[in-house]
Amino acid sequence: MKLTSLKDIAEKANVDISTVSRALANSPVVKEETKQRIFAMAKELGYYPHASARALASRRSHTVGLILPDMKALQGPFYIEVLRGIEQKTNESDYSLLLTTMANKDKESIYLSLINGRRMDGVLLISENITIEELPFLVKENINFVVVNRFFKGPHINCVASDNIQGAKLATAHLISLGHKRIGFVTGQKSFSASCERIEGYKQALGERNLPFDESLLVEGSFQNGISSGYKCTLELLLNRSPRPTAIFAANDEIAVGVFQALRDKNIKIPQEMAVVGFDDAQFAAYLTPPLTTIKQYSYEIGFGACEMLIKLLNKEPVGTHKIKIPTKLVIRDSCGSKLKNPHSSK
Repeated sequence: MKLTSLKDIAEKANVDISTVSRALANSPVVKEETKQRIFAMAKELGYYPHASARALASRRSHTVGLILPDMKALQGPFYIEVLRGIEQKTNESDYSLLLTTMANKDKESIYLSLINGRRMDGVLLISENITIEELPFLVKENINFVVVNRFFKGPHINCVASDNIQGAKLATAHLISLGHKRIGFVTGQKSFSASCERIEGYKQALGERNLPFDESLLVEGSFQNGISSGYKCTLELLLNRSPRPTAIFAANDEIAVGVFQALRDKNIKIPQEMAVVGFDDAQFAAYLTPPLTTIKQYSYEIGFGACEMLIKLLNKEPVGTHKIKIPTKLVIRDSCGSKLKNPHSSK
């Protein structure tokens, strides 16, 4: 099937190719009557302007960039859902999505080459390597950007992130309500902002209920190597802790899988002898044995909301607040037991 060209439209409308090109670019030098005739012919012939030509005419690429630290960032269920939300919004808004990584590259040169080359109109940033110092550079260069799932307090910084502090407080408070006073916490990497915020929520929940914070009950795991780190950290929590914890809070559901396996290998029953709560509400959480109590993150909404904010900025539409925290929700299943069944509950 032959694609319709500018020449085809010019012949049909009995005008020069240059006139067709100017009309389709909405140039004021072409009479309105001629424009309308050319538009009608283009529609009749099924002509669609090539994306690169449209970008040259409008000086916009209608492309949103998603900048990742590396492709490993998309391995876990959380960021797969974030990406699904971003993709949905770009499709709805007739934008394309371009993925690139910062692996072994100079960040500022990436931003400038992508924006100045009109390969993208604005960027979504997913990276724990982003620092508060580099963001003013983006503002100075008039680059529209939104940071995804990280929260920065500075002015002119657009963020959409999960409320990690609230989520960790919900998880810890739930365990405390069941009578647990020694709650182990397998965190993600402590260098990650999500880990720091969840540790803060854990500490706040303890403090608000007059329970001391015990540093020995905090063990650093890994978000990327969740299952293996959850297993290893659980064994560490069970070793030389006197008395040992009666509950474990895992920083994500993959870590919780490792916690489950370590407890089984040590013949510790869940939830009768050890309560477990996770974070994310991944699809598999409801199918573990026992089903996992966890904190639901609305990862799809984070991706969709971040992309929506960016597109509004690109279209110069009002965005309201430039910093959005997406609330979390406690999803109660069987891995923590209940006040009636839990042997650690207060009478």
